[in-house]
Amino acid sequence: MKFCIIIDFFVPNSYSSGQKRYFELAKRLVQHGHSVDILSMRHDDNSHSVIDGVNIYYLGPNILSKDPVNRTNRVKYAHAIYDWIRKHEYDIIDTQSSLSMIPVSFISKHSNTPVINTVYDTSFKEDRLSGIKKHLYLSNPYSQILTVTNSTMHVLVEDYDINDDRIINTPIGVDLKYIDSITSPSKKEHRIIYVGKLVEYKHVDHLVKIINDLKENIPDIHLVIVGRGIERESLENYIRDNRLEDYIEIFDDLSKDELFYQMKIANCLVLPSTHEMFGLVLTEAHACYTPTIAYDTPGARNIVKDNVNGFLVAPGDIESLEDKIEYLLENSDVCRQLGMQARMNVEDNYDIDKIVLKYINQASKLLNCTKHSIR
Repeated sequence: MKFCIIIDFFVPNSYSSGQKRYFELAKRLVQHGHSVDILSMRHDDNSHSVIDGVNIYYLGPNILSKDPVNRTNRVKYAHAIYDWIRKHEYDIIDTQSSLSMIPVSFISKHSNTPVINTVYDTSFKEDRLSGIKKHLYLSNPYSQILTVTNSTMHVLVEDYDINDDRIINTPIGVDLKYIDSITSPSKKEHRIIYVGKLVEYKHVDHLVKIINDLKENIPDIHLVIVGRGIERESLENYIRDNRLEDYIEIFDDLSKDELFYQMKIANCLVLPSTHEMFGLVLTEAHACYTPTIAYDTPGARNIVKDNVNGFLVAPGDIESLEDKIEYLLENSDVCRQLGMQARMNVEDNYDIDKIVLKYINQASKLLNCTKHSIR
């Protein structure tokens, strides 16, 4: 099959759950003998690249990924998508961009090209909800709605009256074979890791303040922060002002090998985010036998089971978050047990190779259904 995956931005080596998902999916589709084109906004002078057999085409005006996309550029990108897919034939179009909903829906209706509508999130902005609703109802009758969490699937059924037989839930998977190939020593005591954007709603400042509180009782406590964002300067100022340089280190980027190495030697991964679409880093940590502690958001709740593979804390409750971190760091047997249960859950539900096979099977059914209807 020839797939077209349409997204807003393609940024290699991104820590974003969504970007990791569609690129890992695309690579494995190619490995299974399929052809994949990714369409993305242009964010440099490059118009085409090939990575791991996946073609990435950059369309529309040149837009910096860090800048807001204005209305004019949105329209230009949508028009560029329309021109592209009108001139190219695909068996399946997987649209993961709200900007593509109108051109994709229009062309799919007239060409009988089946569409997979990937809906990641319904909870962040009201204007996104209206966009999703338009996207769903403009789709041709043979389209399939794909979600990555049960909570998103529930919202679409309950709030948008979408028949659940049109929805398939395929979570974001992890590459267990690759993760297991990274060798590491045993867990280092009193070590914590955070991976993600350094932006306000992620509340990494909560975690930094907790380290400042716990360093007296746990003098060898250590936090590794991996990520970029506008909050970095304020975090560094706090670290410097409170003389936490020996307790906290921040990395902009790490290689995949080094990232998983750091996850493996950590006692726990903490995600103090008050909005989480999926939280792929939680699943990746679990694959490393590392339990997680997170604010209780719908995305985190899909992965973290309280007292089973980690702990959930009411969003913004810094005191409870600190208590859970201290408890886990001071009880290695509990840490080990939660980590084992976390890994078992990943093996059962989040193995990316199994998830890709499920995706291919669903795409084949959708394509066969469309061909049958044409006859």
